[in-house]
Parts: sequence; C-alpha cells; structure tokens
Amino acid sequence: MSTQPEVLVVDDDARGRAVVLGYLRSKYRVHEAESGPAALAFLERQLVDVVLLDVMMPGMSGFDVCREVKRRYVEPYLPVLLLTALSDQDDRNTGLAAGADDFLVKPVDRRELELRVAAFVRLRRQDEAIRAQLAEIARVSASRDELVGLLAHDVGNALNSVQLNLRVLGKRLEAAGVAGVGPALERASASTKAASERVADVLQVRLLEDGARQLRREPIVLRDLVAGLVERLAAVAEESHVSLVAEVECCQPISVDGRLITRAIENLVVNAIHHSPEGGTVRVRGAPTPEGCELEVIDQGPGVPDAVKEEVFVKFKTADRSGRGRKGYGLGLYMVRATAELHEGSVEVLDAPGGGASFRLRLPGARGPAASPS
Repeated sequence: MSTQPEVLVVDDDARGRAVVLGYLRSKYRVHEAESGPAALAFLERQLVDVVLLDVMMPGMSGFDVCREVKRRYVEPYLPVLLLTALSDQDDRNTGLAAGADDFLVKPVDRRELELRVAAFVRLRRQDEAIRAQLAEIARVSASRDELVGLLAHDVGNALNSVQLNLRVLGKRLEAAGVAGVGPALERASASTKAASERVADVLQVRLLEDGARQLRREPIVLRDLVAGLVERLAAVAEESHVSLVAEVECCQPISVDGRLITRAIENLVVNAIHHSPEGGTVRVRGAPTPEGCELEVIDQGPGVPDAVKEEVFVKFKTADRSGRGRKGYGLGLYMVRATAELHEGSVEVLDAPGGGASFRLRLPGARGPAASPS
C-alpha cells in the first residue's frame, strides 16, 4: 500500500465522483469506480484506506456493496462512509445494519468530508499498528514458549542423569563400606526428583497447549488422592511451619487423568503453603457435587486482590505480594486451569472467610469414553 493514504470513491454519477476527487486529490491518492461490482473488483486487486460509497446506484445499491465489503474485509479494518441524499432514519438504520462506519449527506460539505476522511484514515492506521504489535507479541511469545520447552527438555534429561548417578554413587559407597553419606544422598536425590517434576510441569503445559496431551482417564477416589498428597507434602508444610489438613468427602470414584489432577492439586497446595504465615493452616476440603467433585484449597495468607484474581492463572504472570498481590504465579496455576478445562471443569480464586485465599477446583465425572493414551 502506498505511503500516501488512498481513497476509493464509488458513484455512478461521474460529476459526483469529480467533485469528491477535487476535494481530496491534494492529500490523498483517489481511485474511482462507477458501480458496486467495479468497486469490489478493484478492492480484490488493491486495498485502500477509506471507501466513499454512494447509496443510490442502479443494479447493486450502496447498502449491498457496503455489506459485501464488510463481509470480505474483516481484517484489516476497512472503513466505509456512505454518501447519501437520504435523510430518513430507516435508511440510516439500513446503512448501519450493512456495516457502514459513518454517513455524509449530499451535497457534501468539503470541510466535513476532509475531516471525516482524515479521522477514518487515522483509525485505519491505528488498526494496522495494533495488528502489527499483536503479531509481534505473538511471535515473541511463541519464541519464548519454544525456548522454555527446549530448556525444560534438556534440563529434564540432565536431572534424570543426576538421579541415575546418585543411585550409582550410593551403591558404590555402600559397597566400599563408606558410612554416613546415605541421608545426604537421599536428600540430594529427593531434591533432584522434585526439580525434575517441576520441569515435567513445563513440558506438560506445552503438550496441553499444543493439544498433544490427551486425557488418560481412570477411576480415581479424590479423598485417597488428597490423603496421599498431604502425606507427601507434610515435610514441605513442616519446613514452612504450616499445618496441613485434609477434609475431603469425595469417596466415589470419578474418571479423570490421575497424573494431571495430582499435579494440579499439588500445585494448589504448595502455592497455599508458600503464601501462608508461620503457624498458619492450609485446609484441603472436598465435597461431592451432582457433576463430580469440588475441591477447595484454603490458606491464611495475604489473599488475592480482586484486580488480579483472574490474572493469577495467566502463564508467566506474577504479582507483588506487598499489599497488592501475591508473588510466584508462573506456570503452576496456569497448569491448574489448563488441566481443569481439559476435564471440562473450572478453577477460581475467592476470598477465604477470615482472610486468605480459597482456590476452588471443580471436576465433573466421566463424560463419554476415556481417551486412549497418547
């Protein structure tokens, strides 16, 4: 497209086109079309910044042309101004229903024409700039996601290698009769395993986003799953001087992906522990619903302000904990939402009674046959 703004004038009256052309030619590159079909044919070859369209034309009316232009050119934005001698409100409503952006009444006032065209050229340019920025954001985001995925894959392989070598080292030291190193090796192995699981979260997120991760449904009793998680996370809670309590009544099996649900609930519980004060309590409550089960993870931390309640589930989003929000939202809560939605469920954060945050995860039961493993 030319750097000089371009305008297409569509009118079956040559004198009408000449008047508009004379008003605009000093600032714009003006093109002419004598009919609706001719205008549509021109736009197939070359887009412009603004279309000035006469309403009363034989064969194909300006309303019909406007409707077709708006149908064909949704992106990028192409403004259409109707030139009409009609003043009836029904005619104006017909034009608006056809997608017209504005009206100019014939005979056209030169100054008004110049101002209206200039305004819509600015809107057209702004639309182009916004689309270019969104495309760049999408490109950068895709590049970042790709880099994160590659790093997670490589780091995961390295951590697996560390775990393997720790086991080999432990066996050799034991065979050599070296004492006192067992606990240290066990702690190192546990830390490496925890880091490996975090890396696995990143890879799971990529698979979920790409649609490559299908549900591997199996009957799961959430009360038993949560009990196992609480036992496993007891040391994490103890280290933070936080009590961890489970009050789950979901005793009937529901068909879910056990691995994904386990990671999602663990992310919620660990998040609650990290944001609870010393001496606080994290409660995991669960109750059956007509659709399946609802789990609630409640902490006694600073809570989540209303302004960021939705943002905490956004990928790589973090919030300042000091007075306005909480810190540490990156992939964990994003994965929780992705997992919930994959199960046709939901997750939200609410204010907990007495202070703190309540994360509610709703999971329906099985719907249709289980997906085959990928």
